[in-house]
Formats: sequence, structure tokens, C-alpha cells
Amino acid sequence: MDTLKNANTAALIIGAVGVIAGLYGWITGSSFQSYFLNLVIGISLCGTAWFNLREWKRKNRE
Repeated sequence: MDTLKNANTAALIIGAVGVIAGLYGWITGSSFQSYFLNLVIGISLCGTAWFNLREWKRKNRE
């Protein structure tokens, strides 16, 4: 189960980097197409990893 936790943590970090890159593109005034995909993929990765880690912690607590 540690492998699953490490994979979720990696997905969370990669998603956070994607969100940061998308926000940076938005703040610097890049075109919508260049930062939108970063934001969508980053938010999706962060959300999926966060829910999986939360479920993993809940199952291990029992």
C-alpha cells in the first residue's frame, strides 16, 4: 500500500505544479489556450490524488 500512497503523493505534487504553471500563465497574460489546459489537468490530478489519499487514510484507520 505504500506504493499507492507514493503514487498519489506524486500525482498531487505534479498537479500542484500544473496549477502553479497555469496560474503563472494567467497572471503574466499568456493566451487562454496556453494556461487553461495546465489548470484543468492540474486541478484534476490534485483532486483525484487528494480523494484517493483521504480514502486510503480512512481505510487504514479502521
